[in-house]
Amino acid sequence: MFNKLKEYTISQNDLFRFINNRSANIANFSMLLGAGCSISSGIMSANQLVNKWKLELYKEKCINANDSPSNEEIESFLKDNSLAPDNIENQYSFYFETRYPLEKQRVIFIENQIDNEKVCPSIGYACLVEIAQKKFIDVFFTTNFDDLLNESFYIFDNQEHRRPLVYFEDSKILTASLNSSRIKIFKLHELFSKLEMAE
Repeated sequence: MFNKLKEYTISQNDLFRFINNRSANIANFSMLLGAGCSISSGIMSANQLVNKWKLELYKEKCINANDSPSNEEIESFLKDNSLAPDNIENQYSFYFETRYPLEKQRVIFIENQIDNEKVCPSIGYACLVEIAQKKFIDVFFTTNFDDLLNESFYIFDNQEHRRPLVYFEDSKILTASLNSSRIKIFKLHELFSKLEMAE
């Protein structure tokens, strides 16, 4: 059965039909928002931040730094000077902690990214609010640090009683009830951070 599921793909029409197939107007799907959802709203992606930090490191540490280095040149320099992670999957956390060693520095950096005056929920977030208004989806999971989804309900939603419940502490996430009629936003980065620290 699992092999068949791996090979199974659905069309856009299938997706609309599945989401619309519900009982008593109760949503039976949730949505996971991850990296990239906020790029069109003015927030840099993890990949963009990694490239930014790599370039900064290269320019700071390389005595004969090229003004316009290629990606290969940067990668080679960082690797040769032990300024690259052993595991390529840990690039974001490695370079983030290299550039901002203290947790407070990292928190301030994230806050500055989120509070930038150019950051504003995009049309995609407005669409998510409408999907929730129509009760197709009422649970959102997000790994993003920003609060754009929550802000969107205050900007685009004209039904005041639909303001979402936001869960961001691991204790609250683990005890939250999915049966509430309110829209729920689970901010998973807090939980993931604590799980990583425990490893």
